[in-house]
Amino acid sequence: MAVICANENPGKDRTEKTEGLTVYRLGRDAKLSNTPFGFGWSGKIRRIIADEKPDVINIHTPVPGLGDLASFAGRNIPQVITYHTGSMRKGNYLDIFILPYEKVALKFMLRRAKAVVCSSDFVRTDFLKKYMSKSETITPGVDTEFFAPNPKVCAQDPTVLFAASLARGQEHKGLKTLLDAIKILKEEFSNIKLIVAGDGDLKNKYESYAKQNNLKASVEFRGKLQGQELPEAYRKANLFALPTASDSQPLVILEAMAAGLPIVSTRIGGIPNMIEDGEEGFLIEPHNPQVLANKIGELLRDPQLREKFSEAARERAIKDFSWQKRMEKYNEILEKAIGE
Repeated sequence: MAVICANENPGKDRTEKTEGLTVYRLGRDAKLSNTPFGFGWSGKIRRIIADEKPDVINIHTPVPGLGDLASFAGRNIPQVITYHTGSMRKGNYLDIFILPYEKVALKFMLRRAKAVVCSSDFVRTDFLKKYMSKSETITPGVDTEFFAPNPKVCAQDPTVLFAASLARGQEHKGLKTLLDAIKILKEEFSNIKLIVAGDGDLKNKYESYAKQNNLKASVEFRGKLQGQELPEAYRKANLFALPTASDSQPLVILEAMAAGLPIVSTRIGGIPNMIEDGEEGFLIEPHNPQVLANKIGELLRDPQLREKFSEAARERAIKDFSWQKRMEKYNEILEKAIGE
Protein backbone atom coordinates (compact mmCIF):
# COMPACT_ATOMS: atom_id res chain seq x y z
CA MET A 1 0.00 0.00 0.00
CA ALA A 2 1.26 3.48 -0.85
CA VAL A 3 0.20 7.02 0.00
CA ILE A 4 1.06 10.14 -1.99
CA CYS A 5 0.75 13.50 -0.25
CA ALA A 6 2.32 16.95 -0.24
CA ASN A 7 5.01 17.99 2.19
CA GLU A 8 3.53 20.28 4.81
CA ASN A 9 6.58 22.53 4.40
CA PRO A 10 8.45 23.43 1.21
CA GLY A 11 11.42 21.22 0.48
CA LYS A 12 12.64 18.09 -1.20
CA ASP A 13 10.65 14.91 -1.68
CA ARG A 14 10.71 12.39 1.17
CA THR A 15 9.82 8.72 1.23
CA GLU A 16 8.91 6.98 4.49
CA LYS A 17 8.19 3.31 5.11
CA THR A 18 6.37 1.96 8.14
CA GLU A 19 4.49 -1.29 8.79
CA GLY A 20 4.17 -2.16 5.10
CA LEU A 21 3.05 1.35 4.12
CA THR A 22 5.11 3.57 1.82
CA VAL A 23 4.45 7.32 2.11
CA TYR A 24 5.64 9.60 -0.68
CA ARG A 25 5.77 13.20 0.50
CA LEU A 26 6.20 15.43 -2.56
CA GLY A 27 7.96 18.75 -2.09
CA ARG A 28 5.81 21.74 -2.94
CA ASP A 29 6.93 24.85 -4.82
CA ALA A 30 4.03 27.16 -4.01
CA LYS A 31 0.81 27.38 -2.00
CA LEU A 32 -2.45 29.22 -2.69
CA SER A 33 -4.65 29.37 0.42
CA ASN A 34 -4.66 25.70 1.56
CA THR A 35 -3.70 24.32 -1.85
CA PRO A 36 -0.06 23.26 -2.38
CA PHE A 37 1.47 22.98 -5.86
CA GLY A 38 4.56 21.30 -7.23
CA PHE A 39 5.77 21.89 -10.79
CA GLY A 40 7.14 18.37 -11.18
CA TRP A 41 4.30 16.51 -9.50
CA SER A 42 2.74 15.09 -12.66
CA GLY A 43 5.83 13.14 -13.68
CA LYS A 44 6.57 12.03 -10.13
CA ILE A 45 3.04 10.68 -9.65
CA ARG A 46 3.20 8.77 -12.94
CA ARG A 47 6.48 7.16 -11.88
CA ILE A 48 5.12 6.22 -8.45
CA ILE A 49 2.02 4.62 -9.98
CA ALA A 50 4.20 2.72 -12.47
CA ASP A 51 6.44 1.43 -9.66
CA GLU A 52 3.66 0.57 -7.18
CA LYS A 53 1.23 -0.93 -9.75
CA PRO A 54 -1.87 -0.33 -7.58
CA ASP A 55 -5.07 -2.35 -8.06
CA VAL A 56 -7.18 0.67 -7.09
CA ILE A 57 -6.55 4.35 -6.42
CA ASN A 58 -8.41 6.10 -3.59
CA ILE A 59 -8.28 9.88 -4.09
CA HIS A 60 -9.16 12.21 -1.22
CA THR A 61 -10.35 15.63 -2.31
CA PRO A 62 -11.66 18.45 -2.94
CA VAL A 63 -8.32 20.28 -2.62
CA PRO A 64 -7.27 20.82 -6.27
CA GLY A 65 -3.96 19.62 -7.65
CA LEU A 66 -2.57 16.39 -6.26
CA GLY A 67 -5.76 14.35 -6.56
CA ASP A 68 -6.49 15.58 -10.08
CA LEU A 69 -2.99 14.67 -11.23
CA ALA A 70 -3.26 11.21 -9.66
CA SER A 71 -6.65 10.68 -11.28
CA PHE A 72 -5.30 11.54 -14.73
CA ALA A 73 -2.04 9.61 -14.30
CA GLY A 74 -3.97 6.52 -13.17
CA ARG A 75 -6.91 6.91 -15.55
CA ASN A 76 -6.68 3.24 -16.61
CA ILE A 77 -6.79 2.02 -13.00
CA PRO A 78 -10.06 1.73 -11.00
CA GLN A 79 -10.57 4.83 -8.86
CA VAL A 80 -12.60 5.62 -5.76
CA ILE A 81 -13.05 9.28 -4.81
CA THR A 82 -13.46 10.26 -1.15
CA TYR A 83 -15.07 13.70 -1.03
CA HIS A 84 -14.79 15.49 2.31
CA THR A 85 -16.93 18.61 2.06
CA GLY A 86 -19.39 20.57 -0.07
CA SER A 87 -18.49 23.34 -2.47
CA MET A 88 -15.18 25.06 -1.77
CA ARG A 89 -16.64 28.42 -2.75
CA LYS A 90 -16.51 30.82 0.22
CA GLY A 91 -17.66 34.09 -1.36
CA ASN A 92 -14.20 35.66 -1.64
CA TYR A 93 -11.64 36.30 -4.39
CA LEU A 94 -10.58 32.64 -4.49
CA ASP A 95 -13.95 31.76 -6.05
CA ILE A 96 -12.52 33.09 -9.34
CA PHE A 97 -10.33 29.97 -9.40
CA ILE A 98 -12.63 27.55 -7.58
CA LEU A 99 -15.72 28.00 -9.78
CA PRO A 100 -14.10 26.83 -13.05
CA TYR A 101 -12.34 24.03 -11.18
CA GLU A 102 -15.63 22.69 -9.79
CA LYS A 103 -17.42 23.13 -13.12
CA VAL A 104 -14.77 21.44 -15.26
CA ALA A 105 -11.78 19.65 -13.69
CA LEU A 106 -13.62 18.17 -10.71
CA LYS A 107 -16.35 16.77 -12.96
CA PHE A 108 -13.81 14.82 -15.02
CA MET A 109 -12.43 13.20 -11.87
CA LEU A 110 -15.87 12.34 -10.47
CA ARG A 111 -17.06 10.87 -13.79
CA ARG A 112 -13.92 8.73 -14.04
CA ALA A 113 -14.46 7.26 -10.54
CA LYS A 114 -16.01 3.82 -10.07
CA ALA A 115 -17.43 4.99 -6.74
CA VAL A 116 -17.66 8.17 -4.67
CA VAL A 117 -17.46 8.11 -0.87
CA CYS A 118 -19.08 11.15 0.79
CA SER A 119 -18.21 12.34 4.28
CA SER A 120 -21.86 13.07 5.10
CA ASP A 121 -25.37 12.69 3.68
CA PHE A 122 -25.35 16.47 3.23
CA VAL A 123 -22.47 16.20 0.74
CA ARG A 124 -24.06 13.23 -1.04
CA THR A 125 -27.54 14.68 -1.47
CA ASP A 126 -26.56 18.31 -2.03
CA PHE A 127 -23.27 19.13 -3.75
CA LEU A 128 -22.73 15.66 -5.27
CA LYS A 129 -26.35 14.73 -5.95
CA LYS A 130 -25.58 14.10 -9.65
CA TYR A 131 -23.41 11.16 -8.59
CA MET A 132 -25.80 9.54 -6.09
CA SER A 133 -26.12 6.43 -8.24
CA LYS A 134 -22.49 5.53 -7.50
CA SER A 135 -21.97 7.24 -4.15
CA GLU A 136 -22.26 6.16 -0.53
CA THR A 137 -21.87 7.98 2.76
CA ILE A 138 -19.13 6.95 5.16
CA THR A 139 -18.83 9.52 7.92
CA PRO A 140 -15.45 10.13 9.59
CA GLY A 141 -14.54 7.86 12.46
CA VAL A 142 -12.64 8.57 15.65
CA ASP A 143 -10.21 6.62 17.80
CA THR A 144 -12.22 6.52 21.03
CA GLU A 145 -9.29 5.08 22.98
CA PHE A 146 -6.81 7.76 21.92
CA PHE A 147 -9.35 10.55 22.45
CA ALA A 148 -10.66 9.44 25.82
CA PRO A 149 -11.61 11.46 28.91
CA ASN A 150 -9.51 11.42 32.06
CA PRO A 151 -11.49 12.14 35.25
CA LYS A 152 -8.26 13.11 37.04
CA VAL A 153 -7.67 16.00 34.63
CA CYS A 154 -9.88 19.07 34.86
CA ALA A 155 -9.71 22.76 34.04
CA GLN A 156 -8.81 25.15 36.84
CA ASP A 157 -10.63 28.05 35.14
CA PRO A 158 -13.71 28.05 32.87
CA THR A 159 -12.07 26.78 29.67
CA VAL A 160 -13.34 26.66 26.09
CA LEU A 161 -11.42 24.80 23.36
CA PHE A 162 -11.38 25.67 19.66
CA ALA A 163 -9.46 23.48 17.18
CA ALA A 164 -9.16 24.29 13.47
CA SER A 165 -6.77 25.61 10.87
CA LEU A 166 -6.06 29.34 11.08
CA ALA A 167 -5.30 29.55 7.37
CA ARG A 168 -6.91 32.22 5.20
CA GLY A 169 -9.15 29.69 3.47
CA GLN A 170 -10.55 28.52 6.83
CA GLU A 171 -11.99 31.78 8.18
CA HIS A 172 -15.44 30.19 7.96
CA LYS A 173 -14.54 28.03 11.00
CA GLY A 174 -15.73 30.97 13.10
CA LEU A 175 -12.83 31.90 15.37
CA LYS A 176 -13.61 35.63 15.10
CA THR A 177 -17.21 34.94 16.15
CA LEU A 178 -15.91 32.93 19.11
CA LEU A 179 -13.52 35.71 20.15
CA ASP A 180 -16.45 38.14 20.15
CA ALA A 181 -18.42 35.68 22.30
CA ILE A 182 -15.52 35.37 24.77
CA LYS A 183 -15.47 39.16 25.08
CA ILE A 184 -19.16 39.05 26.08
CA LEU A 185 -18.62 36.16 28.50
CA LYS A 186 -15.70 37.88 30.19
CA GLU A 187 -18.14 40.25 31.89
CA GLU A 188 -19.54 37.30 33.87
CA PHE A 189 -16.56 34.91 33.85
CA SER A 190 -13.56 37.16 34.46
CA ASN A 191 -11.15 34.18 34.48
CA ILE A 192 -12.49 32.51 31.32
CA LYS A 193 -9.92 30.87 29.04
CA LEU A 194 -10.12 30.16 25.32
CA ILE A 195 -7.57 27.67 24.04
CA VAL A 196 -6.98 27.94 20.29
CA ALA A 197 -5.41 24.81 18.78
CA GLY A 198 -4.34 25.44 15.20
CA ASP A 199 -1.93 27.33 13.01
CA GLY A 200 -1.99 29.23 9.74
CA ASP A 201 -1.23 32.49 7.99
CA LEU A 202 -4.01 34.36 9.85
CA LYS A 203 -2.76 33.47 13.33
CA ASN A 204 -1.12 36.88 13.83
CA LYS A 205 -4.31 38.58 12.69
CA TYR A 206 -6.39 36.70 15.27
CA GLU A 207 -3.83 37.42 17.98
CA SER A 208 -3.98 41.13 17.15
CA TYR A 209 -7.79 41.05 17.20
CA ALA A 210 -7.75 39.42 20.65
CA LYS A 211 -5.32 42.06 21.91
CA GLN A 212 -7.41 44.92 20.50
CA ASN A 213 -10.45 43.57 22.35
CA ASN A 214 -8.63 43.23 25.68
CA LEU A 215 -8.59 39.43 25.44
CA LYS A 216 -4.85 38.83 25.49
CA ALA A 217 -4.95 37.29 28.98
CA SER A 218 -8.05 35.24 28.15
CA VAL A 219 -6.97 33.63 24.86
CA GLU A 220 -4.06 31.23 24.47
CA PHE A 221 -2.89 30.42 20.93
CA ARG A 222 -1.23 27.01 21.17
CA GLY A 223 -0.43 26.46 17.49
CA LYS A 224 -0.82 23.06 15.87
CA LEU A 225 -0.89 20.36 18.56
CA GLN A 226 0.94 17.09 17.89
CA GLY A 227 0.72 13.58 19.35
CA GLN A 228 -0.73 13.52 22.86
CA GLU A 229 -0.97 17.33 22.99
CA LEU A 230 -4.39 17.45 21.31
CA PRO A 231 -6.18 14.82 23.47
CA GLU A 232 -4.64 16.49 26.53
CA ALA A 233 -6.09 19.82 25.42
CA TYR A 234 -9.55 18.21 25.09
CA ARG A 235 -9.28 16.71 28.58
CA LYS A 236 -8.36 20.04 30.16
CA ALA A 237 -11.32 21.94 28.67
CA ASN A 238 -14.89 22.29 29.91
CA LEU A 239 -16.43 22.35 26.45
CA PHE A 240 -15.62 22.49 22.74
CA ALA A 241 -16.84 25.30 20.48
CA LEU A 242 -16.79 25.35 16.67
CA PRO A 243 -19.10 28.11 15.35
CA THR A 244 -18.40 27.21 11.72
CA ALA A 245 -20.34 28.74 8.85
CA SER A 246 -19.39 26.10 6.26
CA ASP A 247 -18.61 22.47 6.96
CA SER A 248 -19.48 18.86 6.28
CA GLN A 249 -18.56 16.50 9.12
CA PRO A 250 -15.77 18.09 11.20
CA LEU A 251 -13.47 15.45 12.67
CA VAL A 252 -12.55 17.73 15.58
CA ILE A 253 -16.14 17.51 16.83
CA LEU A 254 -15.89 13.71 16.93
CA GLU A 255 -12.57 13.94 18.76
CA ALA A 256 -14.08 16.29 21.33
CA MET A 257 -17.12 14.02 21.77
CA ALA A 258 -14.88 10.98 22.28
CA ALA A 259 -12.97 12.96 24.90
CA GLY A 260 -16.27 13.62 26.69
CA LEU A 261 -16.68 17.31 25.92
CA PRO A 262 -20.05 19.05 25.50
CA ILE A 263 -20.24 20.66 22.06
CA VAL A 264 -21.41 24.09 20.95
CA SER A 265 -21.53 24.28 17.16
CA THR A 266 -23.81 25.22 14.27
CA ARG A 267 -26.64 23.75 12.18
CA ILE A 268 -24.36 23.47 9.16
CA GLY A 269 -23.74 20.56 6.78
CA GLY A 270 -23.65 17.19 8.51
CA ILE A 271 -23.16 18.57 12.03
CA PRO A 272 -26.83 18.03 13.03
CA ASN A 273 -26.27 14.33 12.25
CA MET A 274 -23.43 14.29 14.77
CA ILE A 275 -24.94 16.42 17.53
CA GLU A 276 -28.55 16.49 18.66
CA ASP A 277 -29.37 19.89 20.08
CA GLY A 278 -29.92 19.56 23.82
CA GLU A 279 -28.44 16.05 24.02
CA GLU A 280 -24.68 16.15 23.36
CA GLY A 281 -24.49 19.93 23.17
CA PHE A 282 -26.07 22.97 21.58
CA LEU A 283 -26.52 23.88 17.91
CA ILE A 284 -26.95 27.50 16.86
CA GLU A 285 -26.88 29.58 13.68
CA PRO A 286 -23.46 30.89 12.57
CA HIS A 287 -22.24 34.51 12.82
CA ASN A 288 -24.04 35.23 16.11
CA PRO A 289 -21.63 35.98 18.99
CA GLN A 290 -24.40 36.78 21.48
CA VAL A 291 -26.24 33.47 21.04
CA LEU A 292 -22.91 31.64 21.09
CA ALA A 293 -22.00 33.38 24.36
CA ASN A 294 -25.40 32.50 25.83
CA LYS A 295 -24.98 28.78 25.12
CA ILE A 296 -21.38 28.65 26.33
CA GLY A 297 -22.37 30.56 29.46
CA GLU A 298 -25.25 28.17 30.11
CA LEU A 299 -22.81 25.25 30.14
CA LEU A 300 -20.16 27.02 32.21
CA ARG A 301 -22.57 27.89 34.99
CA ASP A 302 -24.23 24.44 35.13
CA PRO A 303 -21.81 21.57 35.98
CA GLN A 304 -24.65 19.01 36.00
CA LEU A 305 -25.67 19.95 32.45
CA ARG A 306 -22.04 19.70 31.34
CA GLU A 307 -21.77 16.24 32.87
CA LYS A 308 -25.00 15.12 31.18
CA PHE A 309 -23.82 16.34 27.76
CA SER A 310 -20.35 14.91 28.38
CA GLU A 311 -21.63 11.39 29.05
CA ALA A 312 -23.99 11.55 26.06
CA ALA A 313 -21.22 12.81 23.73
CA ARG A 314 -18.81 10.05 24.75
CA GLU A 315 -21.51 7.38 24.40
CA ARG A 316 -22.54 8.67 20.95
CA ALA A 317 -18.94 8.70 19.72
CA ILE A 318 -18.43 5.07 20.75
CA LYS A 319 -21.79 3.87 19.44
CA ASP A 320 -22.04 5.70 16.10
CA PHE A 321 -18.55 6.77 15.05
CA SER A 322 -16.16 3.88 15.71
CA TRP A 323 -13.60 2.91 13.04
CA GLN A 324 -14.45 -0.79 12.60
CA LYS A 325 -17.71 -0.43 10.63
CA ARG A 326 -16.19 2.25 8.44
CA MET A 327 -13.21 0.08 7.55
CA GLU A 328 -15.48 -2.82 6.60
CA LYS A 329 -17.58 -0.56 4.35
CA TYR A 330 -14.50 0.90 2.68
CA ASN A 331 -13.20 -2.60 1.98
CA GLU A 332 -16.48 -3.49 0.25
CA ILE A 333 -16.33 -0.40 -1.97
CA LEU A 334 -12.66 -0.87 -2.91
CA GLU A 335 -13.09 -4.57 -3.65
CA LYS A 336 -16.13 -3.86 -5.81
CA ALA A 337 -14.19 -1.21 -7.78
CA ILE A 338 -11.37 -3.68 -8.40
CA GLY A 339 -13.82 -6.41 -9.40
CA GLU A 340 -15.52 -4.17 -11.95
